[in-house]
Amino acid sequence: YTFNYEYYYKLFNYLLSFDILKDSATPLIKCRDYLFDEVGFNRVSARHDTNNPKSGRVMEKIGMKYEGTCRKAAKNNQGLCDIAIYAILKEDR
Repeated sequence: YTFNYEYYYKLFNYLLSFDILKDSATPLIKCRDYLFDEVGFNRVSARHDTNNPKSGRVMEKIGMKYEGTCRKAAKNNQGLCDIAIYAILKEDR
């Protein structure tokens, strides 16, 4: 089976904004591994506003690979924005 889960990263990004998590990588790795090992996902993807490159660095830190940019594919508080797509496959760990 191939599954895709994109939104787990948003929760941790939200918690980071309140300094609840000092190092986001450790809980994200645990969440990623849970999705692969316990839930049975084959692919985990995430996206971020390209105006926030720190989010991309966190994604890279947990092993995700940059897959591309979707132009004007999301909306932020300034209007339409580009989003960067990252993903990791189970066998990439």
